[in-house]
Amino acid sequence: MNSIKDNNTDLNQELIKHPSASCILRVSGESMKDGFTYDGDLLFVDSAIEPKHMDIIVAAINGEFTVKKLQLHPQLALIPMNSDYKPIYLETLGEEESFIIFGEVTHVIHKC
Repeated sequence: MNSIKDNNTDLNQELIKHPSASCILRVSGESMKDGFTYDGDLLFVDSAIEPKHMDIIVAAINGEFTVKKLQLHPQLALIPMNSDYKPIYLETLGEEESFIIFGEVTHVIHKC
């Protein structure tokens, strides 16, 4: 039998390894639903971690945040996890457009 024990768990301590480089963001949209990230979920994002190929990241394109899977090869792209959305191929961004990786998603808390 499993039991639940209230031990006053501090989620910040449990889920955030780099407090000064981390934040919590709320998801808006459906582009990652096939990756089990849904509208209203909370994302723990760590900007101290260098993302690797196929990590889930938060990026900013022209100042607008997006959550996607990072593809580093064969070409740099942000891949949605919902077939209703198209990948964002970063080589197609114009010179006047900006792109920055904000951080890697380390944990997701689903909205009930």
